[in-house]
Amino acid sequence: MSALPAAPLTVKDVAALASVHEHTVRRAIRDGHLEAFRRLGSTVYTIHPAAFERWAYGERVAPRTDGADVPVSRSTAATAAGSLARLQAIERGEAA
Repeated sequence: MSALPAAPLTVKDVAALASVHEHTVRRAIRDGHLEAFRRLGSTVYTIHPAAFERWAYGERVAPRTDGADVPVSRSTAATAAGSLARLQAIERGEAA
């Protein structure tokens, strides 16, 4: 991924950066996996670039000798559930 802008991102920006559909981004916001804000009375979401990175990269893992990945640090379930790879798998119909 290239360097992210310092300005807040829109749903469309996040979808383009993550190569997912805008519906995926809105679902992640709705389900609490991606932190977003909107002004009272507005329907336009803004996403801080750091919140996008947390959502897109999920949690860091270290490979084990038996081939299973182990989380390096404990994180919230929302972060793990909001990983980009999981959301893309859901879009492809590979996971529920």
